[in-house]
Amino acid sequence: MLAPSALVPRGPWVWFLLGAAVVSAVQFYAAGSKPVPKVWSAVVPGAVASGLILPAPFSTAAWCLAAAFVLPMFTQGRQEVSQGRQGLVRQQGFLNAIAALVWGCVFSASVLGLSALVHPLYLKVMPRICEWAPLARPAALVLKLLGWNVSLGEGRIYLSKDTVLMDFPAHLEVMFYYPTLVFLTFALVLAAFGGWKRVVLVALVCSAYGLVRYVCLTGLAAEGYSLSVYWHRWVLVTTFLPMVLLLQRLVPIRLPAMPNPAKAPTKMGVALGFAVCSVGLLTASVLLGQWSDSGVRKPGRLLIDEKHSAWTRTWPFPDTVNYGMMSTYNYSAMSELLSRYYRVAINFDRPLDDKFLSQFDVVMLKLPSYPFQPFEVQALRRFVERGGGLWMIGDHTNVFGSTVYLNQVSRQFGVVYRTDCTWDLPSRQMNVWKNDSPLPMHPLLGRMKHFELENGCTLRLPLLADDIMLTRDNLSQEASYSTEVFFPEKEGGDRETRIGTDALFGGVRFGRGRVAAFTDSTSFSTFAMPAEGRYDMVLGTMEWLNRKNLPQWPARSAFFLGVSLMAAALWLGWRSGSTVLALVVAVGVAGLAVSAAAAQLGRPNMIPRPLSRERANYLYMLRGQSAAVFENLDPSKWDPRTDPMGRRRYSTFAVNAQRLGIIPLQVDAVPEPHPGAALLLVKPSKAFEQEQLNRLKEFVHQGGSLFILADNLSDKDHAEAVANLFGVAYGPRCESTTPVSTRDGVVMGFSERPRTLRGGAPLLLDRDGKTVLAEVRFGAGLVLVFGDGQMFANTTLGHHFEIPVGDRKLVCDLEYWILRRLFGGAIAARPKPIVLGQPSVPTSPSSPVKPAAKSG
Repeated sequence: MLAPSALVPRGPWVWFLLGAAVVSAVQFYAAGSKPVPKVWSAVVPGAVASGLILPAPFSTAAWCLAAAFVLPMFTQGRQEVSQGRQGLVRQQGFLNAIAALVWGCVFSASVLGLSALVHPLYLKVMPRICEWAPLARPAALVLKLLGWNVSLGEGRIYLSKDTVLMDFPAHLEVMFYYPTLVFLTFALVLAAFGGWKRVVLVALVCSAYGLVRYVCLTGLAAEGYSLSVYWHRWVLVTTFLPMVLLLQRLVPIRLPAMPNPAKAPTKMGVALGFAVCSVGLLTASVLLGQWSDSGVRKPGRLLIDEKHSAWTRTWPFPDTVNYGMMSTYNYSAMSELLSRYYRVAINFDRPLDDKFLSQFDVVMLKLPSYPFQPFEVQALRRFVERGGGLWMIGDHTNVFGSTVYLNQVSRQFGVVYRTDCTWDLPSRQMNVWKNDSPLPMHPLLGRMKHFELENGCTLRLPLLADDIMLTRDNLSQEASYSTEVFFPEKEGGDRETRIGTDALFGGVRFGRGRVAAFTDSTSFSTFAMPAEGRYDMVLGTMEWLNRKNLPQWPARSAFFLGVSLMAAALWLGWRSGSTVLALVVAVGVAGLAVSAAAAQLGRPNMIPRPLSRERANYLYMLRGQSAAVFENLDPSKWDPRTDPMGRRRYSTFAVNAQRLGIIPLQVDAVPEPHPGAALLLVKPSKAFEQEQLNRLKEFVHQGGSLFILADNLSDKDHAEAVANLFGVAYGPRCESTTPVSTRDGVVMGFSERPRTLRGGAPLLLDRDGKTVLAEVRFGAGLVLVFGDGQMFANTTLGHHFEIPVGDRKLVCDLEYWILRRLFGGAIAARPKPIVLGQPSVPTSPSSPVKPAAKSG
């Protein structure tokens, strides 16, 4: 139980693994374990390689295994030099203790390693059966016998207390939350060594215990405790520990004895041959799977359907005239990004029939608010079957009827959008997806580190679908149709909830075409596009859909044959004694490292090349060691006055850059210079190393532009060292607020105590004529240093939904003026998609005739 707990959400419990090793060591010592033969040291190189390649916490098992088999190398040759019988006894006791510790580490590492291998299978299966509640009816019966007024419906138990009706989920993952199901899997496997009767006994004991535990926890929840009693890590460990002790008492582990090498058949050549062939096949399955995932590229003609969607409009592109909520709560920046890489058409009035769809390679259906006609549904099905790509984007709680309308189409491919909304289970905040698997991310996710969702729904996917984004810490709650956008009321508490593993993004191969189903439309809104992962997901998803399928049977056949051969090799190794088994395990562990390396290094790049040779403008926002925040997705932090990070948040600055056609991207390191590239440096949290300074200098010298926002709130700014590289030094700060103006005397705005600058060409001056914006030409590039970095923070620019007026409008215009200067005085031409029909003015659903506001 302790070993798989190292894989629980919110970080690995490595010390739990240590506890598991100690407990196992005590058991092996009591059983009189024998020393580990030196041949097992052959496992160490493969274990070290796996530890280096696999991500944490899945690499923990490999390191534990390597440490276990290194230990005998230092104790095997120990000489018995102690004098007398008492010395020999102490010597033997020490060797027995070391042997027990080694076997304890090996056992715990094996359980954790197998858990890591089972983990992807767990993530594959659980979203498909997350609504399964096999023990709900027995639990309801027990609660009724205890005197509760109980009713049962759709895997949920309803309890009435006084005048209050409470409901509690009774699905499988609620009763056995992760990693308990992984533990139960291995309990059944270990029981299988003793025969099928022991398997049945283990299953009955675990089911009965889980039932009693669920009843007790539900009673606590009914008395006022939160639903966290079902999944809290300490509750998990303390409430399931008695079950482990009970199993050990009733069905003790009986590891089968290894055959005597003298009597066992020696088939070393066959076993090793099987193992080597297995490694080759498994590596080939990885490479073949990535080859088939790349597919056959199509011309790249995208149709964005606006005919069925009255929300999140894609046209016109962002500009510096229209402001307000609807100017950024739309898909215009996303469609502009796609138009730079693909031929995009936006449909406002054409029905989706076969003839019309035949002109395109990919179709996007986003948050439909009108139903599809039956002939359109069938036409879309035929379109995908012939090799087209279909991109479906839904959202939470059936808002605007989108889930019902989208399911008209998605059910044709085995995909179902649920009518729920989602939160991160431990924090009850927005879901932040991170790769939770030892396998690399799906190729269409590109290089993203994480993805913060606004609030979407969950999916039901076919078994063989691509699980692009899964979360195992999800809290979902059904829609409440009594509210404006169907979000459940907080006052209602945790009603109609479900916890556990869910799918948030999936892909389906259907015929020769592909379908991508995403669940959070707000994630691609213009105000959200500067956030981490948007650029990669938008272009990666489009590129994945812009490919026809290649056969997948070679990869699947190689995988199943490779697994079968490895199982046969392990069986032959077991039958042939310790030496053969050690060599087979060594080959298997090394093969795991080879396959993992092939999966990482052979992963296809789904980021396409721009459609036109004309350069686009990219504003790279360096976040690697910056205290600045360039995204603002949580509505509770949209008011800069109450946002605890308001002074460090520059999300509105990034959103405004899109109004000029600039693409803002967050990066962790200095990018390679290219035409149209600019780098933003603001509020670095630590000093730059010399190598980083050299890269910044080379970036500018090779033609990149650098924009340094000096920190005028702090006495020490690590960006000063970068400015010094280009001959700009910081001077004293102004004593008070000052107008900043050009050398011609045109006032561009008002700055609160900016830093004065020395060096470079002055572009903006304070009231005393001192430089606050300096320009330096360096090599083929350009450097701008501005003495008031706080001017462009959200505390000054405001929220991205607000209409800037007065001084705030001056700051917005100053940003546009500086960015144009940064990119050489001219922003690259903006792409022009084909618009089919009459574009309508974006409106707010709460006020159907209110257009986006204009700022004069």
